[in-house]
Amino acid sequence: MRNDFYNGLYERIRAKLDTIDAELQQKHQYDDGFAEDMGMLNLLEAASLYLYTGSVEKSLEYSKYAECLIEKREDEPKLWELLYKGRNMVGSLAGGQEYSVYDPIGYERVLLLNIQAMDYLLKGDDRAFNVARKSTDWQEFEREKFEQQIEALEQQPWKYDDKDEGGTIDPQKEKRNQIIKNKVFARLAKEYAQYDKKALKVPSAFVNPFGDYLAGVVKEFKSVDADFRSQMDNARIHYDKACKLNSKSRVLQLAYKDTKKRRSAKRLVQIVAFDGFVPEKNIFKFNIILKKSSIPIHLEVPVYDPVESKVKKIVASTTEGRVLATFQPVADIEALALRHQKDMLPAVQALVAVAAIRDAAIQIAGNSVSYNVKNKFGENSNITKAIQKLVGALMGSLDRGLEPDTSSWMSLPKRILAARFHPPKNLRSIFITSYDAKGGRLARKKVQLGKGGRHFIFVRTTNKAMKVIPGKPIWSPKEKTKRIDC
Repeated sequence: MRNDFYNGLYERIRAKLDTIDAELQQKHQYDDGFAEDMGMLNLLEAASLYLYTGSVEKSLEYSKYAECLIEKREDEPKLWELLYKGRNMVGSLAGGQEYSVYDPIGYERVLLLNIQAMDYLLKGDDRAFNVARKSTDWQEFEREKFEQQIEALEQQPWKYDDKDEGGTIDPQKEKRNQIIKNKVFARLAKEYAQYDKKALKVPSAFVNPFGDYLAGVVKEFKSVDADFRSQMDNARIHYDKACKLNSKSRVLQLAYKDTKKRRSAKRLVQIVAFDGFVPEKNIFKFNIILKKSSIPIHLEVPVYDPVESKVKKIVASTTEGRVLATFQPVADIEALALRHQKDMLPAVQALVAVAAIRDAAIQIAGNSVSYNVKNKFGENSNITKAIQKLVGALMGSLDRGLEPDTSSWMSLPKRILAARFHPPKNLRSIFITSYDAKGGRLARKKVQLGKGGRHFIFVRTTNKAMKVIPGKPIWSPKEKTKRIDC
């Protein structure tokens, strides 16, 4: 489906999603068990993919299913701990969890609610504000939870089993384990370091200003109504919070300045663009060799690799070519993912070192068994051959290593951008155009602004492809939404 996005095959993607949805809806006529059967990761993907294809109602439905399942797991931690035992934030990075239940990373949970708030805004429904506010609360909760988990991991006395059978320290084993630990730590540090520049663009993985931005959008639009003039101050507060999370964003600064001056939002166009794709989880493979004669210890760890985007600039203009606004960054999702990976490095190093030390011990024990059997029964005896075959199979399993978990929410954007401008009264349509680094045009779409002076528009760009979803009038009558029982 992601490849289809690069080719702009939105209807094809929508058809695939509808087929999956119809099969599961038929199976679960009353919602009971739907979310668990669909699976967390599929719910997340469906929420974002449906949004990108313009099916806002289905995106909202799936985002609610995912939200419901997340909260259900939080309410029943013991039950879900059994279902994804080991599939915690460390297990997902240390390997061996390929068939586990997906547990969204903290910043992914926040983005889920960001998408849901967008769905409501595109429906012209001011319930977007409550969801946007909830996303900021979730972000603070997830940040605190992550910091506590990291602190607990740092205090964990990682044991490398340097003792012999009598319980005393074995100097030879202690030296060997330290060598393995040093090799593992150095190799992983080198691999992760190549993305330090991008990861360090943000102070943590929990500085996504998009929730506060969306809350500000809703409040600014509401301030037009005579009974809600004071909402302009609330919009300013949310934009100010967003600016503090991303002080370099010019569109956030402009929003703050406009609301501080109490500039009317009676005629205001606000556009959000999702560009590119979040880093993809791939497998980093490396070997640890203790001696020239020893069999290499094969290790595999999932790591994020950035996905390049050709889009350098997005511009909103009149149909005559006059630039109305240039899109500016709001949130760097790529940086959030890479920062989370960087912050997890010490825990991953420790876990991988433990696995390598365990495999080395098995390898040494196997070699010792083969040597003793050969001395006792002779090199060509059937017993020796059988034992050596068994040991060889065990060594082969070590060489293949564990299969790391590379599952991730792949359809998230690389970055989130926004543009705002106060249009003249006679403006009925605009162009949205994307350009590459050399200034070459990649894609262009014409957008009809429709009735009213307040407009919210969503744009999805992937290299030469672009999808534009204009929102309904602000504020449209509230529609009944499907009751979600996950």
